[in-house]
Amino acid sequence: MQRLGLKLKHLKGELKVWNKVVFGDIHNQVRSAVNKLDEIQANINVDGYSDHLFNQEKLAKLELERALNMEEAFWQEKSRVKWHCEGDRNTAFFHRTAQIKQSCKNISSIRVDDVILNEPDHIASHVVNHFTTLFSDNNNNVHDNGLIEEVIPSIVSEEINNLLTMIPSRLEIENAVFSMNKEGAPGPAALEPFSFKLTGRLFKMMSLMQFWSFLTPI
Repeated sequence: MQRLGLKLKHLKGELKVWNKVVFGDIHNQVRSAVNKLDEIQANINVDGYSDHLFNQEKLAKLELERALNMEEAFWQEKSRVKWHCEGDRNTAFFHRTAQIKQSCKNISSIRVDDVILNEPDHIASHVVNHFTTLFSDNNNNVHDNGLIEEVIPSIVSEEINNLLTMIPSRLEIENAVFSMNKEGAPGPAALEPFSFKLTGRLFKMMSLMQFWSFLTPI
């Protein structure tokens, strides 16, 4: 039994070395990941968005998420809690855990430069003003990085769009009007399509001019 205790003690020392070499200081990794992400986002606020900073921010967020997951697993193991038994049951422990998670989502204070805002109205006003300024037309830090064009596919080509928005010619209007069914219902002017074919050249030109003036922008 004494030999077993000595072996376990020796194993504990080896595991500490292995943990430090392989995983390192988990809490220090979280702080380092947070500082790195803050630094990148500060550069974005100063220089504006770019593809290089966008990729750096994405990688920094992934690194922070990995470090937070490791820290969460560390505290779960250190607390010696049987999460598979207690974590999803309707117990006081579960409700307390839910309350802690909910409290972490609330913003009780926010720092603006060297000023700490604690009042909910002041925090809400600062958030609204911040994003209003960020996405306003006068903000020079917002640049088009082409993300919308990459995400949304272009289904209608430039040629098809020009054909759809092009104003029809007088000949096309004339062909459309005189190809109408002469037995069709009267239009807004109570004139049947057949009456167009019975009128003279003057009435025909006046009618086409009305169609043309309606389609041509002022």
